[in-house]
Amino acid sequence: MVKVIHIGMYNQQGLFTSKNWYEVIDWVSLNCDNLVIYCRITPERLANILQQSCAFDIIESPDRDMEIKAYKLHDFEKEFWNIIKTLNYSIDAKEDISYLFFLLEKQVLGTLQITDLENFVLLPDIGAFKIDQTDIITDTEENGHVCDIHKEDIESLTDGDDWIAY
Repeated sequence: MVKVIHIGMYNQQGLFTSKNWYEVIDWVSLNCDNLVIYCRITPERLANILQQSCAFDIIESPDRDMEIKAYKLHDFEKEFWNIIKTLNYSIDAKEDISYLFFLLEKQVLGTLQITDLENFVLLPDIGAFKIDQTDIITDTEENGHVCDIHKEDIESLTDGDDWIAY
């Protein structure tokens, strides 16, 4: 069962500004030890954006035809998560970001696929991992309402897996 958190649309500057976005990032900052990012950003530019707030490795590209690059970010410094909060997530940006995978070791704690509509963080069932998934966001009632409105969008993101609003 996948839990879904609505984080909304990005603004004109490509920033997510919802309270849920900030609360999710606060939660992953406590639980995540690496992040995989799919984007169209060169390694040199990524190093500049991240301002030495982490180390990163280039990993195999998920789609060479679309010039998507994949990076594993790790060894986070204190300011890393503030940089992640304020990246440009617009899909129209020249250096767009298409996916974020929040991980603890090799276990996916959450994913974000960037779309030009409403955006959602998906939290898979993490089974045996002893990570507290309670109290990630404070307004679960509003999140449930928005998720109900966007059922079709969520079903396309979850590829038919069962899901529930967080």
